[in-house]
Amino acid sequence: MIELLSLVVAGAVAGGLYAVMASGLVLTHQASGVFNLGYGAMAFTSALAFFVLHQPSADGGLGLPLVPAAALAILVVAPLLGWGLDVALFRRLAGAPEVPRLVGTIGVLVALPAAALLLIEVVNAGFGADLPTAAGEQGIAPPGLGPSPPESWAITRGVVVTSDQVAVLIAAALAALGLWGLMRHTRLGLETRAGVDRHDLARLRGIDTARSSRIVWILAAGLAGVAGILIAPLFDLSALTFDMIVFTSFTAVVFARFRSLPLAFVGGVVLGVVQNLVNGYAPDVLTRISGFRTSVPFIGLFVLLFLLPREGRRAGSVAESAPAADPLADLPSWRRRMPWAIAAVGLAAWVFLVADPYWNGIVNRGLALALVFLSFVVVTGIGGMINLAQATFVTVGGFTAGWLVNHQWPSTVPVVMDNGRVVFWLAALLAAVAALVVGLLVALPSLRFGGLHLALATLALAFVGDRLVFQLEGVRNGSRGWSIRRPAYGPIDLGDDRTLFVVLLVLVIVVAGLVGNMRTSATGRALLALRSSDVAAAASGVSPIRVKLTLFATSAGLAGFGGALYAMVTSPITNTSAPPLLGIVWLAVAVTFGIRRPGGAVVAGLVFALVPAVLNGIGGTWDGAPWGSLPDGLRDVLGSSELASLLFGLGAVGLAQEPEGVLAQVGTARRRRRHRSDVVPTAGTGAAPPTIGSPDVAAPS
Repeated sequence: MIELLSLVVAGAVAGGLYAVMASGLVLTHQASGVFNLGYGAMAFTSALAFFVLHQPSADGGLGLPLVPAAALAILVVAPLLGWGLDVALFRRLAGAPEVPRLVGTIGVLVALPAAALLLIEVVNAGFGADLPTAAGEQGIAPPGLGPSPPESWAITRGVVVTSDQVAVLIAAALAALGLWGLMRHTRLGLETRAGVDRHDLARLRGIDTARSSRIVWILAAGLAGVAGILIAPLFDLSALTFDMIVFTSFTAVVFARFRSLPLAFVGGVVLGVVQNLVNGYAPDVLTRISGFRTSVPFIGLFVLLFLLPREGRRAGSVAESAPAADPLADLPSWRRRMPWAIAAVGLAAWVFLVADPYWNGIVNRGLALALVFLSFVVVTGIGGMINLAQATFVTVGGFTAGWLVNHQWPSTVPVVMDNGRVVFWLAALLAAVAALVVGLLVALPSLRFGGLHLALATLALAFVGDRLVFQLEGVRNGSRGWSIRRPAYGPIDLGDDRTLFVVLLVLVIVVAGLVGNMRTSATGRALLALRSSDVAAAASGVSPIRVKLTLFATSAGLAGFGGALYAMVTSPITNTSAPPLLGIVWLAVAVTFGIRRPGGAVVAGLVFALVPAVLNGIGGTWDGAPWGSLPDGLRDVLGSSELASLLFGLGAVGLAQEPEGVLAQVGTARRRRRHRSDVVPTAGTGAAPPTIGSPDVAAPS
């Protein structure tokens, strides 16, 4: 009985944290229609501000007393953060398509913690300060809102609660009750919900939708600040911890059906209790798996999503607006391909004539990632479906290839053997098949869901795979992972970085061409019809089930093939090589450069590999470089790993300006320059005639 009560109490405390986070997510989703994946980053930033403000000066902090430090973090830093994000991003994303709306919040998840930590590094470098950037430095423990050290009370023998734990439950209950009253029984709540349901009609009725959105985001940021300060003393002050707590709270949000604040509170507390009870009474064979306890909420998330009533679109409605016009539609085919050919030749010349083995390896890693990013073009760019489990397919492909090349097959199959090992290319093809099969399983939610529901379902499956399947010793080969040697076939020795570069470049060109042709194929046209209106597509003879399964299988197989090559380039591959959170960042980078066309994915893969290496070089690796004379503090800041994360995150945030990505923005600017001289005002009206390549004029065939 004591064990049961102890599990329930501890679970209720963790559930209180989930309830606070779930309440903030439901509030912002109700108010703006944006599901904020970056909510944990907002909580982390506020908690970090409180930590720096409250720590004694001897420990590197500013030494403010508890109450002023908490007031500044919760009532000043957090609201300013919410206001700034609303103005810069969330208000603009409210009317955007589903993909940039979700990826924009991923940008917040990546950029905000990096910006906060980088700001501290800048202050330390510029002013000689020693502000702490994380809890745990030199034994420093993050404080809470209650007494320090926390007080404790014994409920019964062996069951003790602390003041920090009680504060969590009180804050969760007050937040749920207060926000429910605000949204249901005040004019602000009515105006906010009206602005989300019928934005244009609400403005016609005189509702200031910008004002209501601003107030709600300020309140949500303040709640994130409270949650962050409550979380830090119970766990640790790291962005990953906060993100995982928010991801876990998604189960409570789904339980609340994205709109009920009281249910979000109940769901969060129940989730924490159930998680503890399952872990406490599960068979030993499960509890010995290190990630079993943390996988329980994601299993619950997947089950709850299937129990939700399906809310499909009405017949005749469309899923999203039509894709933007191709800014290169007025150019002949050779001019469209010439810049890419020049770029490929230039990259090859740099690799063969300038780059050393270190940079050769970086470029090869970027090309392997380009193959992975091309799978995003298939499932998201062409299919319009948000799949957050793509990193899982990469790990499946890498593990499959690693297992095959490290296990000798029977000698009765000599054709596939190479000095006692399976030929790598056969292993890569089988890895693609294995990922394809897993992709078909992941595709099952797509037959029922779309948009946000599909994204959460695939995210749940990704974390279940990461926390359960990939933790098994036989699957991951322990902490060593799977090493894949680079094979040699006659004169083609992939152990040579330049030879490997040529092979990878040819593969990227071939796959990019196939993916590009897929857009204009019968399957591509069926996908475009399906993402526009599944009802109309079905009436036209398109099978939604067949098309979706084909889409997911193709994308997963391509990701698995890319995963095998990625495992060879970065060998060994472990269960930490491509975690789900990294896959989310990959999606953000791919969408930033343009997810609808293969060229954007190729550039994204190379940029993702090259930018951190370049910044690291500026930070001090290249002693003979021109920037070697920069002050040490500035070089440390420029070489910080946080700067690369900040740049990737800001790129995703920039989707609020151009949902089609950077390459589309560049192409549009080039088209305007090409036709600037062709725009001649019509006499008497001052209007300009349409030009070739504009959305309303077709390009000549």
